[in-house]
Amino acid sequence: MCCRSVAVGNPLRYLAFAEPADLVHVVDTASDFTCEQVVDIFGNVAGLGFSPDSSRLFLSISDSLFGCLMQLNRDVIPNPDNLLF
Repeated sequence: MCCRSVAVGNPLRYLAFAEPADLVHVVDTASDFTCEQVVDIFGNVAGLGFSPDSSRLFLSISDSLFGCLMQLNRDVIPNPDNLLF
């Protein structure tokens, strides 16, 4: 797996990394890296980053057909078994 972009949330709990196209992985580091969510998007990922409080993940999509900035909001209902963006 090739990684194009990496972002770390504050306070270092979430790690997000993007493959060159279509897939973004978000990992909860507090779970010893066992809790992961894969977000399937359409297009080439140009970059990604977290909001200051890690409640949102922003994805920059650069594609030959379209480009956009995507915002994913974290589920605020506390459930340690789920990592939902």
